[in-house]
Amino acid sequence: MKRQAKLMPMVLIDDLATTIKSLHDKRLIATVHHYGYWPFSVNIAGSTRYDATSRKDMAKAFKLMQRRNAAGHI
Repeated sequence: MKRQAKLMPMVLIDDLATTIKSLHDKRLIATVHHYGYWPFSVNIAGSTRYDATSRKDMAKAFKLMQRRNAAGHI
């Protein structure tokens, strides 16, 4: 199950890229709304700061999207 959870975002990103490319519309753009590791916003488990874990999670997500979308001309 853990492996499937890791693959799911890639499948969704790839499907979106395929759909956007199939539309052949140079005016179409893609935007991202990232729900990351932000327990500090609600103080879950005593985390009250935007720390290295939060930064690492966000950087990983945006690198993935850049690699799949921007590099693929989306």
